[in-house]
Amino acid sequence: MQILVWGNSPIAGWIAGKLHLAQHQVKWLSDDNIVKNVERFRGLYLQAPNEQTIVRSLPLSSSIDEFLRPPIDWIILAMPTWAISQIAYEMARRIPAKNCPSILIISDGIGAREKVRSLFEETPIIQAFSTRLFQWTILADGQPAYESIISNNRGGIALTASEKDVEAELLFKQADIHNVKIHPAQSLEWSSLLWQIQVNALPALLRVSPETVYDEEELFNIEYRQLREAIQIIDLQKIPLVDLPEVALRRLGWQIRILPPNLLKKVLRPNIKPSSLFAELSLKTGRSDAAYLNGIVAKTAHDIGIAAPVNYTLAVSVTDIAEGRIMWEQFTLDYLHTLLRIAERHIT
Repeated sequence: MQILVWGNSPIAGWIAGKLHLAQHQVKWLSDDNIVKNVERFRGLYLQAPNEQTIVRSLPLSSSIDEFLRPPIDWIILAMPTWAISQIAYEMARRIPAKNCPSILIISDGIGAREKVRSLFEETPIIQAFSTRLFQWTILADGQPAYESIISNNRGGIALTASEKDVEAELLFKQADIHNVKIHPAQSLEWSSLLWQIQVNALPALLRVSPETVYDEEELFNIEYRQLREAIQIIDLQKIPLVDLPEVALRRLGWQIRILPPNLLKKVLRPNIKPSSLFAELSLKTGRSDAAYLNGIVAKTAHDIGIAAPVNYTLAVSVTDIAEGRIMWEQFTLDYLHTLLRIAERHIT
């Protein structure tokens, strides 16, 4: 198949490289840094436990006009949700809606499918959520090596149900991501959101490790409150949770509902994952997906008619840091408590 992979993320490179090795006609649309590094090192290096693969001759470019033209069978967008609107607009300028190929979106949070759907109403659109970790190799000076991607073998991919979901599942399996689940869109989106908001915003805001959130009672009490707000919103909407690859979300939901903080943190701590919001702030892109994670909880709470002050505060604070309204280095726990007290008084 003719496949365009678009995005600067490690998972974009992994999928492009693996599908290229699987004999698909793949083009990877990325930024100049990635293009230059892969060309300089004459290949893309993919590493997993007991595996190291070098992908050579993968068509790679930063030019939209060069790659975004037919024939294309699938467009795979692997990028933050905040970037999707502009990318969808660039696609709409170049591809008539009635001729658009199937679109597969790999992103966090809730809102990406709706953004693309608003411009391509008749196109099959699937969203994928990854529980498998993909990262750039980090050099001794702390900088990413954009020609080298590492992954573990834990987790997998969850897909929103669609008329094209079986075809999308096959693509992931050909990319050596074999643990794939398919679920109804609303259940999957909220289940993934509940998993993604865990120890995400707090480590990002306070520049601490995820472990620190579990170790310090004052921090975990805030973490506990954001999870309780989220599960309340899910329950009020009567959305059934679904399990993600190697993540027992249904059991997690009940644990959040019934366990006190001291027991819940013992349950959650063994499943620590890196903070995606911290990674975004570190890149200094000026944007953040916090609005599509904690922000979605706060917005939905407002629409229902209840308050979610912790999720509101976390979403706004991360966004303010990302967009330069607050100095990241000056954001403290005391300041966060002040913001929470204000939100609790004024958000109803």
